Amino acid sequence: FNPGSSVNFTYAAGAIALLGSGAIASGFAITSGLIAEAGAGASAIANTATSGGEAVVLSGGFAGSLVASAGGSGIVSSGGVISDVTIGSGGLLELFGGSINNGNITIGVGGTFEAGSGYTASGITVSSGQTLEIASGGTASNTTVLSGGTLIILPGGQDFGTINSGGTVTSAVIVSSGQTLIVSSGQTSN
Repeated sequence: FNPGSSVNFTYAAGAIALLGSGAIASGFAITSGLIAEAGAGASAIANTATSGGEAVVLSGGFAGSLVASAGGSGIVSSGGVISDVTIGSGGLLELFGGSINNGNITIGVGGTFEAGSGYTASGITVSSGQTLEIASGGTASNTTVLSGGTLIILPGGQDFGTINSGGTVTSAVIVSSGQTLIVSSGQTSN
């Protein structure tokens, strides 16, 4: 089943469209609360998620050349595979532990990349206008935050070896009795 980009169908907000094994969806606009899932053996190619649309890659599924922007998001579960994803302004890409990235992730100005539970975002440079968010169970390792960039550590997230070069680092880490929070010169902890 290869619907191409010319198939029209009506759906309500929150509806789920699941691509099964062997299915290929190409050039679709995922909007208005639609959840489009690429299941095991399915491929989603050059689709765009905006305005509350959510592109989900399940275990064994594949998404290539996805664009998430303007309120759209891409979610990659354990065992899901992505290649060459673009996060535009207002877009979000979240990877969970066990997900596989076989290409480039391009974060545009206003875009957010999130490390979900079990995923380690390692060696990322967060440039001006970009946001790296670490969710509960996620980890940031050896991150560099440049001027205008933002690193957000949510409750339950972890952060190791971050270098803040004039950016913003916001952490929900609680410093308890007997623990130490070290903020070096030029760094800010909020």
